Amino acid sequence: MKTLMRLCLLLLITTAAQAQEKKDYTSMFRLYEDNDFINFTSFDNDEAYTNGTRFDLFYQPEKRSRSIMDCWMPKAGKASVNTYGYGFMQTMFTPSRLMTPDPDPADFYYSGGLFVTHTQHSSNPEKKYNIQTELLLGVMGPPALAESTQRLIHSIMNYRKPQGWPKQLKTDLLLNLNMIVEKELVTVGEHFQVSAGAQGFLGTMVNGMAIYSNIRIGRMTPYYNGYIQQYSNRERWQLYGTIRPSLSANFHNSLVSGGYFSSLPYPAAQSEHERPYAQHKVLPRLDFSLAASIKRWGFSISQKTTTPVVNGLSDMETGNISIYYSW
Repeated sequence: MKTLMRLCLLLLITTAAQAQEKKDYTSMFRLYEDNDFINFTSFDNDEAYTNGTRFDLFYQPEKRSRSIMDCWMPKAGKASVNTYGYGFMQTMFTPSRLMTPDPDPADFYYSGGLFVTHTQHSSNPEKKYNIQTELLLGVMGPPALAESTQRLIHSIMNYRKPQGWPKQLKTDLLLNLNMIVEKELVTVGEHFQVSAGAQGFLGTMVNGMAIYSNIRIGRMTPYYNGYIQQYSNRERWQLYGTIRPSLSANFHNSLVSGGYFSSLPYPAAQSEHERPYAQHKVLPRLDFSLAASIKRWGFSISQKTTTPVVNGLSDMETGNISIYYSW
């Protein structure tokens, strides 16, 4: 009997010690929704980048991954916390006048993209920097099913029915490599932190680059402790805001100006150097977001404002709501 009690006591102590050691969640699911209807300035908006729905599964392996999908991605040093992910996303662009069967050549084209992603977020909590890598593969045009998705959603909401999808941008390959590097500049206690970041896109979907600053204010875990830890914590709740001003140089976006291997569905109203992208055009952008988490649950809402991508049109206003669940 004494032996049994000792074994039970040892088991309880071991379990408690393991629970104490495991402070962080190591897996996370994210539901990510971009929509221009989620908008603090206009609640009846349905144009330009109008919707993006994404699902991601993130995980932090105990040991460094030796998978061929992961080993080529750059790491943030020996002390890095490496978070890998697989995602699935659909995006769509539409012109401002949805009820017109013949879209305005001076406006955005109808276009949609459907793709899968593999990501790595490698963060160094000692040297306070991270490297983020994303590989994207997919298709644009009718196979992306953007027309069916928008028609279904608008039918459910009894909203305006888009008429111009038969003239959407044509089928093409989407293959992109996207990278981000961030480095901490200033931190004041646990409630204020500023980082600088640089971003690059290369491939058949988007070509461009950006620089930005990331300002976080509130009750939060350290930014460079890992990606999952930004939206979950076993021991404390989080509530913080982020301000992110940026400048981007956009050389080509296939979902706006057509794919590399296909022709346009109808001629543009302006000459090539004016529409839809002015080559090497610098686009200022400002993002605001609010994030909160309680243990394994996280939530964020954001507003993104970008100066006109297509000449003569208004700023792009897009909101985002994301929900996170960790284990």
